Amino acid sequence: MRALLFSLIAVISIASPSMAQDLRGVWLDNKAWDGVQAVVQMYDCEDGSGLCARIVRAYQGQLAAGQENYLLIRGVKPRGAGTFEGIINPPVSFVGDSKVTIKIKDAVTISYSSCFLPVCKGTMTRMQ
Repeated sequence: MRALLFSLIAVISIASPSMAQDLRGVWLDNKAWDGVQAVVQMYDCEDGSGLCARIVRAYQGQLAAGQENYLLIRGVKPRGAGTFEGIINPPVSFVGDSKVTIKIKDAVTISYSSCFLPVCKGTMTRMQ
């Protein structure tokens, strides 16, 4: 029984960093910011605080002023069971920093949820 418990703990501790690895890459935000869907790059934060996500370009159309290279999400860390937490700052003037929960839905889709406003919730699809 003790060996089974240690094996389970080892699997969980190994799986957490690899799940964070799954978030790295290019994602299409299925929410439209000012009428345009953004392409988001998820990467290791420069300050080592976890993962960050920047809006890198528009999917179709043109991003509003100040949205290109915008730091959308920062400090994302695994919380277990395919769930991550960090800070989101949507590119809208009336919403500031708030805690965000990111969940892996399947191999190509993640969801994010933050404040009670619709602007703080959405999904992203992995781009090839």
